[in-house]
Amino acid sequence: AGEVVTRSDLVGIATQPIAANVDGAIAVAGVFDIVKTSALAIAVGDDVYFNPVTNEANKTAGVRALGTLTLSVAAPSDAETVTIGTRVYTFKTTPVLPDAVAIGGSIANACINLAAAINSGILGSLPNSQVTATSTSTTVVATAIDYGTAGNSIVTTETMVNGVWGAANLATGAGGPKVGKC
Repeated sequence: AGEVVTRSDLVGIATQPIAANVDGAIAVAGVFDIVKTSALAIAVGDDVYFNPVTNEANKTAGVRALGTLTLSVAAPSDAETVTIGTRVYTFKTTPVLPDAVAIGGSIANACINLAAAINSGILGSLPNSQVTATSTSTTVVATAIDYGTAGNSIVTTETMVNGVWGAANLATGAGGPKVGKC
């Protein structure tokens, strides 16, 4: 109780003790006393952000971690995979199982279909709980849902001949979401 809880752009204060992995109530409006970065001066009207790693308020806007999967030469082959965190997406000519992604006959279609599977779930699976995705004709960009450095630990791998992640993890996540104005 009394701790700051963040999820994406939402920042609230737990109104009662909440056990791990259990739903609970948070207050998202009101006046709250939050620890700030020690030497920082926050004036009336300043935007205030919350860093969930340091558990401090500051004036630095948060950044979500990103990762880019680039496909080249040809569309994925049947059974090639893309992993984001603990979710494994499998490209299939004829998808029938959860997280099976239609190849779609082209690189662009494969990128569109993978982004859709990440964002909406596919064939009975749920949307990815760690990232959202956008696509271009040759890339899929995975963006951490939560702000901060925690997203930098989301692992990205693939078993593709014609596809590669820019790094082994999402990267560049920093800070936290906006709390409001002082």
